[in-house]
Amino acid sequence: MALTIDSLSNSAYASRLLQRQDQVPASANGLQARPGLDTPSPSERLQANRESAQARLEQRQDLQQSRQERLQEQQAQEQAERLRQQREQAAQAFEDRIGQQRVENYLESRQDNGALDQGPLSPDNLARQRLQLQANQLTYGLSQPSATPRLAAEAVATYRDIQQGPMVQRGLVA
Repeated sequence: MALTIDSLSNSAYASRLLQRQDQVPASANGLQARPGLDTPSPSERLQANRESAQARLEQRQDLQQSRQERLQEQQAQEQAERLRQQREQAAQAFEDRIGQQRVENYLESRQDNGALDQGPLSPDNLARQRLQLQANQLTYGLSQPSATPRLAAEAVATYRDIQQGPMVQRGLVA
């Protein structure tokens, strides 16, 4: 608190608040009004407080509404994502079921044809191969099998010799 010189009091110095000239409200006739006279009445203060409270309430409500809208949008997006995943899973399950059904139909058709348990070494296939071999021998006039183990060994040896080249080109390595 600042000290001011007061000519009206019997002491040389009095303590009171200093006001700047631009802070002191002026009256309509240009004279300075006394501080405290232009203060709002209680009803005006109450009205101002109500208006500011109403503004704060509206701000809070707007904020709450925007939060609620964001939450609803987020929930809608999550719901859409869940639905998309469920559709994908249902489509995958449907495709799996169709694939499995196709395999079962194929196996049943093979079983109906009697070819399910016939591998290359099954008795039926071996008999068929013997019949084909005999038919080929009769067709080409061969009385014995065309390839014997001795003939196969000679063919392999001849092939290797040809691949290595003549003995002259190989040379001796010391």
